[in-house]
Amino acid sequence: MKLIKLTCTLLTLLPTCLILQGQTPSLNQVTTAGNTTSNHIFITGSGMAPVTGTGLLFNHDAINKKSFILSLDAGLQKRLPLTIFADQTVIDIQKPFIFQNTASATTRGMQFIMDEEQGGRSALVLDANGGDAMGLDYFGISQYAGTKGVDIGTYNAAPLNFLTAGASRLFVSPAGKVGIGTTNPRGVLDVTGELTVTGNASIDGALVSTIVGSWIDPNGVKQGSNIGGALHLVDPGKSKPGEGREWVLYNMSGGYGNSLQFWNYDINGCGGSLCQARMVLTDDGNVGIGTSRPGAKLAVKGDILATKVRVSTNTASWPDYVFAENYQLPSLHEVEQYINIHKHLPAIPSAEIIADKGLDLGEMQRLHMQKIEELTLYIIAQNKRIEALEAKVSELQKK
Repeated sequence: MKLIKLTCTLLTLLPTCLILQGQTPSLNQVTTAGNTTSNHIFITGSGMAPVTGTGLLFNHDAINKKSFILSLDAGLQKRLPLTIFADQTVIDIQKPFIFQNTASATTRGMQFIMDEEQGGRSALVLDANGGDAMGLDYFGISQYAGTKGVDIGTYNAAPLNFLTAGASRLFVSPAGKVGIGTTNPRGVLDVTGELTVTGNASIDGALVSTIVGSWIDPNGVKQGSNIGGALHLVDPGKSKPGEGREWVLYNMSGGYGNSLQFWNYDINGCGGSLCQARMVLTDDGNVGIGTSRPGAKLAVKGDILATKVRVSTNTASWPDYVFAENYQLPSLHEVEQYINIHKHLPAIPSAEIIADKGLDLGEMQRLHMQKIEELTLYIIAQNKRIEALEAKVSELQKK
């Protein structure tokens, strides 16, 4: 068989190679001198698969129009690790890039690991030009163009759960309820544990509750928009009718009056025996206990039990002036005439006034003291008259 000399351009940069006349050179023959070529390698079919040895397999499935790169032990039909070294690797993909886990149900399969062997920093970056995403079957991270931000979440009726040390720390239910320290949030935000809010004197350090439009009361009844915010304190252990299971602080308006109101409810909500304002603080600073419309700085509907009550009053109005030399003490005859006409003492409110306006403790105490001091002057005057009469009687008896 005659050897001929040809210029090889398929897989080698060497100027010449040896082939057998009448035979097509194999990939092994044309790359014996070095695995280098300036031309493309185009694999159009699977052909014969290797049955022995280890190596890197390039394959193309012409029927399903798929291509494969496989690090393989052909004899054992076992996949081997594949390592790619590069300063920068770019994969130009026009359709979804899929990592397919083919491991069995009892074997840990695909893991995407960024290993920092040399102390470098690893990062997974979604290009800010937009349209980029990373996802599992029902979870994804998507970034939009411009300044529209990033979406992180699930795509089916499944929760989103963030864990540390194997325990749930932040849980988002399929309905959008957020639980911190709980995987069963009962409201839009449900916190199990201590909640601390800090900040400066402005609103950024505040806990804000705002209700706009209609709302649902503890009895499940739809109400109007007379409440601007609410803070609920619930003790689930109070489960009997008549026990204040839930205390609510409302910012009221409208028919309730412009005020801050404390309400309580039992297990039956507004269908129970409670469901009423217990204390009210109006916008102008009046406080009501047992009444929602306090007409004074403190209005109490009910009994007050105290061990001591101190009333501050103007000392200039305290009736020590009764003992002044220029005080015009009315005669007992004048007092008698006044009582016969008005049916109460001079300067003392009538029963009708007390029933209409109530009793002013400070003013009534002042008036009582005035009358006591006037009575004292009457007694002193009477005593002087008695002593004078006794002296005259004593002189008459001596005669």
